[in-house]
Amino acid sequence: DTGSLKTTTVAPTRTLLEKSRNQFTSRNPSRGALSLAITNDQPTEKYSWGGPVGLNIDVTDYAGGHNDYWMGSGGPHTKSFHIPFWIWQHNYTFGQVANQVIYSEKHGEGDNVLLTLHNTTEGLTEDGGDEGTEIIMSSSNRAVKTYDYILKDDVPLFGTRLPCTTKCLRSGAGRVVVNLSQARRDGVITRIDDDMKLNPALSDRVQSNRVTRLTGEGTNWTADMAGWYISLECDTRPDGVRQWYRVIRVNSPNSLDIYAYTFFSTSTYLGHAANVVRHGVAFRGGVKHEPRPNPDPASAKDGREAYTIAPATTVADPSLLGSDLAVMPLKQPWKAGEKIQVVAGPQTTVSIGKMSIQGQAMPQDFLYGLWVYNWTDRLSNDGALVIQGRWNKGVEVMLDNAGLSSAFVAYGKADPQGAAFVAPADTNGLRFDGTPVVLSGASATSEVVFSENTHDGKKLLAVSPTAVMLGDGVALRGNALIRGRETFSCDGKAAVFTVRFPRPYPDAPYVVASSNLPIGMGVTGVTVNNFTVTFATPPPAGEKNLTITWIVTQ
Repeated sequence: DTGSLKTTTVAPTRTLLEKSRNQFTSRNPSRGALSLAITNDQPTEKYSWGGPVGLNIDVTDYAGGHNDYWMGSGGPHTKSFHIPFWIWQHNYTFGQVANQVIYSEKHGEGDNVLLTLHNTTEGLTEDGGDEGTEIIMSSSNRAVKTYDYILKDDVPLFGTRLPCTTKCLRSGAGRVVVNLSQARRDGVITRIDDDMKLNPALSDRVQSNRVTRLTGEGTNWTADMAGWYISLECDTRPDGVRQWYRVIRVNSPNSLDIYAYTFFSTSTYLGHAANVVRHGVAFRGGVKHEPRPNPDPASAKDGREAYTIAPATTVADPSLLGSDLAVMPLKQPWKAGEKIQVVAGPQTTVSIGKMSIQGQAMPQDFLYGLWVYNWTDRLSNDGALVIQGRWNKGVEVMLDNAGLSSAFVAYGKADPQGAAFVAPADTNGLRFDGTPVVLSGASATSEVVFSENTHDGKKLLAVSPTAVMLGDGVALRGNALIRGRETFSCDGKAAVFTVRFPRPYPDAPYVVASSNLPIGMGVTGVTVNNFTVTFATPPPAGEKNLTITWIVTQ
């Protein structure tokens, strides 16, 4: 309105404390130590990758690097990393941690790519191993570290501070702490009812109605053990780290219910105990056992599992009070000199990643999951997707319930140097759940073999370049097209009889026939529709007294 412009200085939206040149700290920021907000209402250049850009990092290294990571013994094993963007996050409190969260909303026409990565290498690598050009390198690490302490002082009922003879380390809020000195080990566990309904009338979807129940012998469990944690010897790792389960309630001196947390289930026991009765609907929520030998060598041979049950609490937030461990109120007094442990469990879910397509699709939308291209001028040395390590299944596909999807489809040409599916010899190549037969290859005899799905692997059918062989005790069953038996009534005059095939063959087949009468006979004519049998003398007259049995092949 005044017809003039005034220069103003925008106040910062947060306060940064400068530690040194280009290094800042921020304590308890509401939206982060560094916040960038950019609004753009101007068009960019045609086909422009240049803006608007919220944060631009451009690093150029002309010298100073080294790469002496020799594979031979005695090498310096050193290399330098050039990292434009480095993030560390250390979390010891409750809650879900997301190191980087990115949201992108596209409301207009055009592509919407959340993350675009390009990696170009023009050089060489004089190292053995996998050093080279990669887009992403990632890993998820499950640590099973435990912390053992000795109490320095008595801690009363409802106490929340555990002073120890050594300085307590920061271990994270919510971790379970057990008192091993007050642990009990009376009797043995003789049965585990897994994923059992408390009220059979309720739906399977009521998770609170399902528990894992332990039945013992001579265990002497008491009602005040609710909230304690129990550990089975068979579920203890070879390095001594124990798996712990929280006790929900004690039903009797020889019966208690536990939480067996795993994935989306609170009542699915995946341990090694022998006497387990499964009540669940095939491990709800996609939870399945890892494949194990039967019997499981970790379980007790007589099915009577040893165990430890101990009083417990959980680490508070924050986890330390000075050098002492901060915990939730104790449900019983703990004494000086008692051994306590911050345990590794009960469980967590470890994965490399999850990706999904969500929303509502239109008929013309083109949906796909993950495409892996090789747009170089030659075949790769290894596969587009390489899966290694101790996976239960390399690839698991859950088909849609409408029955319209396929688990595996191959296109292209596979000549003798390739195939749509390749499996190693001398191992099960194909197995169908619920059937006792598997398909495998036998390198010693150059056979493809159908065999019993047992440790012995009895051979049922073998196909080689020179022969097809049935296994011992296996019967070859035919059908009406390859064998038959027909009965005639004779008049004492006719010596020629015609047997019709169930349906015509493409060409006249080969026929072998016999009869129930001790009279010479032969097959004297074969067409696509029938064959004729001629006897040396007419069979005697009688009602249905002649039976001709035949077998045919093309």
